[in-house]
Amino acid sequence: MLDPEDLREILEAYRAAAAGAVAECGGYVAKYMGDGILAYFGYPQAHEHDAEQAIRAGLALVRRVGRLQNNGTALASRVGIATGLVVVGDLIGSGEAQERGVVGETPNLAARLQEMASANAVLIAESTRRLVGDLFDYRDLGAIALKGLTEKVVAFEVIGESMIESRFEALRSAMMSPLIGRDEEVQLLMRRWTQAKRGEGQIVLVSGEAGIGKSRIAVALQERLQVERPIRLRYFCSPNRRDSVLFPIIAQLERAAGFTRDDTPSEKCDKLAALLSQPGNGISDLEAAFVDLLALPASDRYPPLPSDPRERRERIFSALVRQLEDLSRQRPVLLLFEDAHWSDSTSLDLLDRFAERIRKLRVLMIVTFRPEFEPVWAGQAQVTSVMLNRLSQRETLALAGSVAGGKSLPDEILDRIIEHTDGIPLCIEELTRALLESDFLREESRQFILSGPMPSLAVPSSLHDSLMARLDRLGPVKEVTQVGAAIGREFTFDILKSVTSRPDDRLRAELDQLIEAGLIFSRGGPQQTSFAFKHALVQDAAYGTLLRSRRQELHAKIANALEELVSLHPSQNKAVGERSALLAHHWLRAEEWERALKYTLEAAERARTLFARPEAINHYWQALALLARLPVTSERSHIHCDVLMSMVLLPGWRRDEGSQSDLVHHLDRAMRNAIEAGETARLANLEAIKGAIRDDRALFESAIARAKSSGDKSAIAFCAHFYGDNLGVHGQFEASLEHFARAVEILGTQGDQLRQALIMSSGGRCYNARAGKIDQALFFANRVREAADALGNAELRAWCSMNAEPYYYRGLWSEAVLAAEGSLPVAWEIGEWPVVIFSSAWLSMAYAKLGQSDNARRILDRVFNEVPARIIKSRSMAIPYAQIARAQIYLTAGNHSEALHTVHQALTTATRYSFRLEEVAAHRVLGQVHEAMGDRAEADAAFRRSLEALDTIQCPPELAQSLLAYGRFRKGDNAQEDRALLERALRLFEEMKATGWIEEARRAMATASPV
Repeated sequence: MLDPEDLREILEAYRAAAAGAVAECGGYVAKYMGDGILAYFGYPQAHEHDAEQAIRAGLALVRRVGRLQNNGTALASRVGIATGLVVVGDLIGSGEAQERGVVGETPNLAARLQEMASANAVLIAESTRRLVGDLFDYRDLGAIALKGLTEKVVAFEVIGESMIESRFEALRSAMMSPLIGRDEEVQLLMRRWTQAKRGEGQIVLVSGEAGIGKSRIAVALQERLQVERPIRLRYFCSPNRRDSVLFPIIAQLERAAGFTRDDTPSEKCDKLAALLSQPGNGISDLEAAFVDLLALPASDRYPPLPSDPRERRERIFSALVRQLEDLSRQRPVLLLFEDAHWSDSTSLDLLDRFAERIRKLRVLMIVTFRPEFEPVWAGQAQVTSVMLNRLSQRETLALAGSVAGGKSLPDEILDRIIEHTDGIPLCIEELTRALLESDFLREESRQFILSGPMPSLAVPSSLHDSLMARLDRLGPVKEVTQVGAAIGREFTFDILKSVTSRPDDRLRAELDQLIEAGLIFSRGGPQQTSFAFKHALVQDAAYGTLLRSRRQELHAKIANALEELVSLHPSQNKAVGERSALLAHHWLRAEEWERALKYTLEAAERARTLFARPEAINHYWQALALLARLPVTSERSHIHCDVLMSMVLLPGWRRDEGSQSDLVHHLDRAMRNAIEAGETARLANLEAIKGAIRDDRALFESAIARAKSSGDKSAIAFCAHFYGDNLGVHGQFEASLEHFARAVEILGTQGDQLRQALIMSSGGRCYNARAGKIDQALFFANRVREAADALGNAELRAWCSMNAEPYYYRGLWSEAVLAAEGSLPVAWEIGEWPVVIFSSAWLSMAYAKLGQSDNARRILDRVFNEVPARIIKSRSMAIPYAQIARAQIYLTAGNHSEALHTVHQALTTATRYSFRLEEVAAHRVLGQVHEAMGDRAEADAAFRRSLEALDTIQCPPELAQSLLAYGRFRKGDNAQEDRALLERALRLFEEMKATGWIEEARRAMATASPV
């Protein structure tokens, strides 16, 4: 048993050794616990590589403690390391027991790993292993059970630092993505390589911010040159070796010689001698310099180096330059010096020496660095500077797609990736991977789909340390960054001043520091200076450092400051409206639900009037979520119902797969409230909405009956509109027209011209045309055009392009073109996407009838290239109709494979959602495609399915077209039946006075086989 004094001495020595190892690697000793130590990395200041520094500290601690002895026996230690976010509180305790209170799972996991570790072992959690990649060698311990944890934990024992050359490859090689958006830069490097091979040595300086792809370009160049087998000299700087003299050079020599962790000094000398004896290398004087550089024991076979440090350095530099010259005579040399911003000064001096000699050697030297590094060689004749820019949106989407393995990602995810990564490749890759590994995406049929509402994004753990390090280096200015992050990606000086209560001169000085640090940039003049974060993820990281209580406090202050600015300028109504969404956001984050609801409704209304449909829909969904947090009152029940009615009138209200069930939940709640309040008219409206979502005829019938019993004309019109639209979607056009006529009549008597005109266009014009009542359809088309002119309403003007439909069905191709071309620009401008898609389909088919195939193709190409992807993928009957039109254009051009693929897409969607008219047209066009491909059996089956589907709907125009197409196809298979098909088509066209179609039918009959 140890004497207490001896124990105290051992503990003091152990603690000193451990604390020294932790401190040298940038850690913080939080607490001594008997013979245990709790240390933090990343607190109180974050560093760019805290996880790997924690491991290095653990390895150093084990070594140092192992050198301590007790009665001749070496001491042993055990280390456990875990990585994650924690909340560090105030100082608690006193004296040696004093520590910073820390809350989170990470310290507990690290403690459990330490308990499981064997003597002199360093165990790390899987979270740490992912961050440090292959920078170290490990022994995989698999999933182990730890005391106090319900689930097993994957753990690794760290053996030591790995021998992998490149930090980039150690951290990224296992999941390296294709190089995207850097073709010009790689071609430039290849041109410089060609010059270097001719003996015109070149230097290329590749600069760019962290994560921009400097190392990835170096890898791409090496891949291109692999066939030429150049000599490669690769020097890698390290953030934890900035003060290690010539570290990149020493590490390269050790790798080239093949040193291993277990080599004795004698074995290392032999390996070095073998390396230098290879053809093209020098002899003993080189060997003597390198032995000295590598701190190997000297021997009699090497001439001693001078004792003077300057002469010794000169001898080593000369040896390294001579080695480069010797190698370049053997074969062209590719010299890579990566991350020069982390280099020691002596290595940079050597690089200067290399640069002087390279111009006459067969050497291409590439130096990569971040913008804060200032190379001294820029401007020299043999030097080319390359500044890497961020990727474009198209390139961002391509890179995200490659990370996803070519599987498509939801548009909401892609929008977030674009917004948060700012075109930085590393951020794109890491954020995409983090999203793919999350539990709100699931893979289905070679695509990823959202399994629930889109959550707010967290900064990927792989990027967290570097972002936090940049923020922590700011010191006291960090608070300004946090406040700015709470305000938003952009913030103004006046709001920042109001929230921070800082004097002008101090605040401006702190903002200048942030600009100098490259975190924000300024815009605007002295009267209204605004600022913006250069990276969205920097804003996210700064915001993530705020505790919930502090966030709520800040958002409340920001909202009050915004309201005060509005009150100071009450005449600026436009400004008030524009601030509604911002105020809603801040009161929401402040958890002031009532105030957040007020501004959310204002923002929704403003977005709706500006035709910003996606934004309006998002605000309505937010209003529904806020209403769910507030107690039910009569006023809120009315608001709840109004929000539901307003939202479902906007196309695209379904945000994701779960939105339909969410809306039904809200409808059920609102219906219960309406029943309790005895509000029959509101209940009828809600029931009609639910009927549309559920596609439930019984709910519609009930809604119509309730509306009539209430005597509320508005409710009767609303329910009739919804029921009529549902019947029309399923091809029951005659029945739908009765309901639309009722809605049009009521709205007319109420003087609601806008609503009446919209229903006349969507129901009156459309379903009369499809029911074959072309005269009535054109009557409504004219009334809609007159209302658009009288009201000056953009939405109505856009809907006028839909007048192309009755003209197309009548066979008046030129009139269809005029109707669509005249109003389609307005539909594009305001984003009235169903109108854009339907009208473009009729327009393209009319152009095709006029023989203008280039115009037909142009119109549809624009639709599928420029309409937002979320619309193209949405549940809208306009999409399959446009695909049917596109298939016809492909067929006319002789592109049978694309025509077949496109019409199958249309048929799949139409069948899935029971779009009967589109199903009819898709089968007909499918028959025409198979006919062109020579597959008569498949063609015949498709035409018959088109006619069979027409038995379930009342659509003379589509029936006549299918009869005409089938009659043309048969060509004498049965002359009597063929002619009967064509005669029936002609009669239908004549009844509808469909001029162009009548001519087509007569031509077909003229060429048909005689009976």
